[in-house]
Amino acid sequence: MKRYHRANRGLALVSVLWVSVLLALIAASFTKVSVTEVNRVRNITEGAKAEALADAGFEWALAMLASGRSGPRPRTDGSVYHWGFGNGLVLISIVDEASKLDLNEASDELLASLFTAAGAAESDSRAIAAAVLDYRDEDDTRRPHGAEAEDYTGPGQEGLPKNGPFDLVEELQAVAGMTPELYRVVAPSLSVHSRRSEPETALATPLLREAMGEGRSQPAQTWKPLDPPREEENPWPARPELLYQASEEAVPSSGILDFQVEALSDGGAIFVRQAVVHVGLEGNPPYRVKVWRRGQRKLFALPPTEDVALPLRTEDEG
Repeated sequence: MKRYHRANRGLALVSVLWVSVLLALIAASFTKVSVTEVNRVRNITEGAKAEALADAGFEWALAMLASGRSGPRPRTDGSVYHWGFGNGLVLISIVDEASKLDLNEASDELLASLFTAAGAAESDSRAIAAAVLDYRDEDDTRRPHGAEAEDYTGPGQEGLPKNGPFDLVEELQAVAGMTPELYRVVAPSLSVHSRRSEPETALATPLLREAMGEGRSQPAQTWKPLDPPREEENPWPARPELLYQASEEAVPSSGILDFQVEALSDGGAIFVRQAVVHVGLEGNPPYRVKVWRRGQRKLFALPPTEDVALPLRTEDEG
C-alpha cells in the first residue's frame, strides 16, 4: 500500500512539473507576443508622427509659395531648409521642374547628350535616346538604333514599349538599354511635368548644363546628406531656416515645383513626402497637386542596405 502511495506521489510530482513547464512556455510565448505587439504599435505611431511632420513641412512651403505673400519665399533651386517642429526635425527642398528635361518633349539629340554626360558611351547614348522616342511614340516603326516590340522579349517586358507618353520618370527604367546605374544618375534631371523641349538654362541642373554645352554650374555650398541627430536636446530652429543654398543667384520660377520633405520623429522614424505641385494658378485654391507620394530619402543619410518602397498616387488616380 505504501509503495502504491509513493508511486502516486511520484506521478503527481511529474505531472506538476510538466504543468509548470507548460505554463512557463505559455507565459514566455505571451510575453513575446506582447513585446512584439507593443513594438508594432510603437512603430506605427512613430511612422504616423513622422508622416504628419513631413506633411506639415510641405504645407508650410506650399503656403509660402502659393499664398502670394510678400517677403522672403522658399528657394526653388534645390536649397535645403531645416525646421525643428513637434519634437522632430523636418528637412525641405524644392526643385523647379523647369530645371529638368521632360521625357515626353525632349529631342533624341539632347537625351543622348544627357546620357553621355552621365557617363554612357556615345553609341549607347544614341541607342537609348532612340529607344526613348520609340517608347513614347504611337507607332510601331523602329528608329535606327531604337527599340520596338521585337526588342522587348525578356521577363516582365510583355506589352512594351508603351507607345504613349511617360506618366512617371520611373518608367525610363523599362526602356531598352537603360541600366540601373545610368538611371540613378539621370533621374534627378528628368521630368514628365515641365512640358518643355529644353530646360530653362538659368534653372538647369549641373548635369543638364553640361549636356547643353553650358558647363557644369557649381553649387553655392557642398551638400552632404545629414545623419539624424542623436542629442537628447533638439538643436534645430523653431522656424524653417536655410541650411544649404544650392546657387548664389536668385532664380525665376516656372510654377511647377517638386517638393522633397523628409521628417524625423523624436522616436527615430523617418518619413519622406514627395509632391509635384503647380502653384500660382487662378482660383481657389491657387495650386494643383499633380503627384503625391511617399518618396526616397535624399536629405538624411541613407543606410546602404535600406530598401525603400514607393507606393504612389498620380493626379489621374485622385
